[in-house]
Order: sequence, then C-alpha cells, then structure tokens
Amino acid sequence: MDAFSLRWAIELLVLPPGGPLLLALLGLLLGWRRRQSSLAFGLLALGVCLSWVFAMPAVSNILCREAEGDNQRPITEEQLRQAARGPGAAGAIVVLGGGIKKSPREGPERFYPNARTLERLAQGAWVARTTGLPLLLSGGAGSQRSDSEALVMSRALERSFALKPRWREEHSPDTAGNARDSAAMLREAGIRKVILVTHAYHMRRARASFQAAGLDVVAAPHGFRSGGEISLLDFIPSASAMESSWLALHESLGMLWYRWTDRI
Repeated sequence: MDAFSLRWAIELLVLPPGGPLLLALLGLLLGWRRRQSSLAFGLLALGVCLSWVFAMPAVSNILCREAEGDNQRPITEEQLRQAARGPGAAGAIVVLGGGIKKSPREGPERFYPNARTLERLAQGAWVARTTGLPLLLSGGAGSQRSDSEALVMSRALERSFALKPRWREEHSPDTAGNARDSAAMLREAGIRKVILVTHAYHMRRARASFQAAGLDVVAAPHGFRSGGEISLLDFIPSASAMESSWLALHESLGMLWYRWTDRI
C-alpha cells in the first residue's frame, strides 16, 4: 500500500461514518466480553450519537459553512469577463479533479469521472465559454489506476462539453501537488494569474495552495453546501448530510495539515 492509499484508508476509518461506527463496534465487543461494561456502553452510545449528529443536515450545514469560509457566493459572468481582460488579467482556467471511477461495464472507457469531477468540468466549461481562456486540467493517477484524473477529465470534457484543454497536469497526488505542478506548467507559458474552478468547500485550501505556488487566483467556486434556513427536518439524519459532513471535515482537517506542514 502506497502513502496515498494509506492516508485515504486512515481518513475513511477516522472521519464519519467510519470513525463513529468503529467506536460503536468497539463498545459492542467490550460488552460482549462482559468486561468494562460502563466503558462499553459509553463507547457504543458515543458512536451512535456521533453517527446521528454528523448525519443531520443542520450539523453538516454548519460544518460546510466553516469549510467554505468566504467562498459562499458564486462568481458572476461580469466578474469573469473583468478577470479575463485588461492589465493583470488571468491567462488560464484551472479545473481540479475530484475523483474518478473504474468499471469494466462502462463505455467507451473503463475510467470515468465521478459526480464531483463532472460538476467541476461543467463549471469549467461555463467559465471557458464566458471568458475565452484556455483550460488546464489537473489531477494525477492514484494507486492501481492506469489513467490519470486529468486524462479522464479531458476525454469527458471533449465528449460532453465539446471543449479541449490546452494543458493536462497528470502527476500530482493531492491539492498541494495540483498547485505546484500546474504553476510550473503555467509559468512556462508566461501565465501568473488563473481562474480556479473547484467546489466551494474545497476552494479555501485550493486557493491557498495555488497562491503558495506563486499564482494570483480568481476563485470560481460552485457546488455550495451551506446556507438556507434550518427547519425541524434538518435534525433528521440523511445520507447526503453525512456526505457533506465528511467533505467539510476532510477539508477542515486538510487546512490544518497544510498549515502544520507549511504547504500554505
């Protein structure tokens, strides 16, 4: 198992729903052995409560608001046009990969973008058509994959949106690598400012990474998961809220890790 796979496995085991469920399972095992019954009950109750809490839309909304930070509003067409013209204008659009899938039953290729990547490609296509700027697709190949994210994204972009990227950054394993390797490619083309496309919950860490790599960034966030009024129904667990909680916690912990390791 490589470092990327190990890190991914740890995240799945620590973040919800894996972490809370492991606590509950540990409580069940301790209770089954009839040892430390109070501890067993406490772990079981804690695991179940955390699973409920993180699956509540009311909680995921709060977590996503924190993850999104100041990226809670969409960029307008006029703002995009202004960013692409005049002195100091952006010279390219960077679209970050959000993951790909593999299935032998899919066609025409076994590897295809997941839902998050398709959303980013749709946003990137809109930004490209609005500004006329060239596209850079960024995303490397993880373990046990033969096709990079950037390559899979490129095929989907051409097939579904009738656009071709000018650059493909295919070697980076994470957001910091996306920024470092993309910045190197763009500097060779004389580009110092970009319009960055990724989900709102991911934008804060992505923008900080690209700025640390030496680029000026115009954020074009999308896929907002926070906002709206809270109702009683928002305290009932849902699968989509659990996913939002996972994404928000992943990004918040990612920001802490990047700061601790001086990546941003």
